Amino acid sequence: MTATQIIDEIKRITPEEREQVSLFLMQFDVALFSKMKNSMEAHSFHHADDSVVEEASERILNRHASLLKKLAS
Repeated sequence: MTATQIIDEIKRITPEEREQVSLFLMQFDVALFSKMKNSMEAHSFHHADDSVVEEASERILNRHASLLKKLAS
């Protein structure tokens, strides 16, 4: 059954049945949103703050200064 067919069926049902469909969809949306949110939180990552990035950059630049100079020339 296509989405268009489902929509047509919903248009034909009584207001009481439409209300039941609406409640189902709201509950479905809440459950789906909750799953999506949990998935996003599980796959999220944290960003380093600027000071951590600067410190790491300094260490890398200092450790590999001669190589970087050769690559730049």
